[in-house]
Amino acid sequence: MIAFGLAIDTFAVSNANDMTITKNRRKAVLLTAVALSGFQMFMPAIGWAIGLNFEKLIIIVDHWLGFGLLVLIGVKMTYDGFKKENIQKRTIYLKLHTLLILAIATSIDALMLGLSFAFLQTSIFDQ
Repeated sequence: MIAFGLAIDTFAVSNANDMTITKNRRKAVLLTAVALSGFQMFMPAIGWAIGLNFEKLIIIVDHWLGFGLLVLIGVKMTYDGFKKENIQKRTIYLKLHTLLILAIATSIDALMLGLSFAFLQTSIFDQ
């Protein structure tokens, strides 16, 4: 159930991203699937390792980090909502930095899951 919940945002982002790509679509779809699923697979382990090693430090600032991230996302969404864009039909390529940002953004929840498991002293490798 946890894996399904984590995969939903990746599925939505990959579909939206792949619908906007107009050049080299097959390559873009394959790269998007590999990048997003790879990050979803490894981020819980990274979060778990960080949580085991830096639990005392993270507990001090975790609520402020969460608050700050939510504020930044809210401000950015509000800004983008009011920004006027000149919409034109153009060829859109998949850019590596865009793909990496999407992969990281969609797997932050998996990173937090790994952190949570470390704080709860639950192994991510148990069945």
